[in-house]
Amino acid sequence: MGASRFLSFTVGTALAVFVPAILGAVDYGNWVVLRGIMGMLTGPTALGLVPVMAVHYVSRVVEGRRLEAMRLFKAAALLRLAVALPAVVIGCVMVWASPTLSRKAWFATWLAGSLLLRLAGNTLLLLLHGERDYKRLAIARVLQQSTVPAAIIPAYLVGGFNMVPLAAAAGDGLNALIFLGLVRRYLSWPRGWPQRSDWRVLAQFTGSMSFYSAGRRAFANAVPFLMGIAGVGAAQIGYVGLGSRLAALIAGTLQQMSRPMMPSIRVVMRTRGIQAVAMWHSFTCRAGLVICLAATGSFLLAGPLLVPLVWGEAYRGAVPIIAIILAGGVLNWVGANHSDMLAVAERAGGAAKAVFWMLSAFLTAFLFLVPAYAGRGTAFAITVGAGAFAASAMIYAWRTVRCYLGLHVTWFPIILTVGTAFMSPHLHSASSRIVATGLWCAGFMASVFVSRSLRMDEIRKVLNNVKAGANDA
Repeated sequence: MGASRFLSFTVGTALAVFVPAILGAVDYGNWVVLRGIMGMLTGPTALGLVPVMAVHYVSRVVEGRRLEAMRLFKAAALLRLAVALPAVVIGCVMVWASPTLSRKAWFATWLAGSLLLRLAGNTLLLLLHGERDYKRLAIARVLQQSTVPAAIIPAYLVGGFNMVPLAAAAGDGLNALIFLGLVRRYLSWPRGWPQRSDWRVLAQFTGSMSFYSAGRRAFANAVPFLMGIAGVGAAQIGYVGLGSRLAALIAGTLQQMSRPMMPSIRVVMRTRGIQAVAMWHSFTCRAGLVICLAATGSFLLAGPLLVPLVWGEAYRGAVPIIAIILAGGVLNWVGANHSDMLAVAERAGGAAKAVFWMLSAFLTAFLFLVPAYAGRGTAFAITVGAGAFAASAMIYAWRTVRCYLGLHVTWFPIILTVGTAFMSPHLHSASSRIVATGLWCAGFMASVFVSRSLRMDEIRKVLNNVKAGANDA
């Protein structure tokens, strides 16, 4: 698990550097729009089925009802197929409506293929979540991050941007085939239609989680499409896309470490109670918050030096946009962790309401800020939405399950990170930025332990709870 996480992070980081640099700001902006449409549509079609597998599939397997567990998977797969077909139609319409994309029929065709193949692969991965096969799931995550970007780079160099959608579909198809091999040991297809009880479980659980999943995906992926509709140029879209990609890389790495443990955490809740689960979520929330703050503060100090060096002068204008989006990523992580807490406690309605407030705040800010401030306005709107998400998710977590995750102890690292925003404008040379970044990182690490934002004793307690819960399963 540790090696696969490191590999996933390394691959994701390398591709986050190479893809924008090779495509350039304009074509990268077009890629962000095209892939954003697809990512936005995978949210509604995801239907919140990963938490369903983490809760109900696991419970049936633990109780020795494997046939019933496979019937639930069959119902989930059929439900996802039913919503995939209209999603393909909507995606094609969105490609035709996007003012930044040319050769619309060509792009729409291959986007439809990519969407169907990705949904097929993601459906297969539900079994790995339910079976708690973290090793194979980690392999799948690395492939999801790397296969498509690795396919589009040579295609772009050979045939330009017009070959990119075809290469992306080929990458998604290759992933689907590999995922089929990964899940073969678990895969079976019970005869007949799923029973009414299976559909009832999906109907009760996926309603709120579908809105939650769709809303999160829309927030992450609809931004480039909305910017294009609003008349923002492709280069500005590329800037926002790069910032979102870097924030997603950090969040994705954190989720790889925390979210695969949800099935075991579910067992912990059944055997040891909600407070044992809250201890885990408190630790993961604070640990992720510290990492997000460290990334934001380091970028505020070193970003003006590193961005032109890594991605070229064409991306110099992206520096303030990336900084704002990374700050929003801190808030987004807090909201996501509290929402995961609600999902494990089977209070998905609170997570769905938090997403509603996130989207409302984002769209309101977007309408007011983007006409005047383009890319920066979009970045501020993203951060406003993330703030609404974090605040509402924290409130609902407290009101429904009476759990507070103890974020007040992170006040010292938060203050130091905010301070970098005021320090950065006064650093005028490369040497001063390098020295300031090094000193700040040392001070930040010291603040984490001085404020007891993270403690070794709780790390041991959390790991013991998770291991004990897994053994009880």
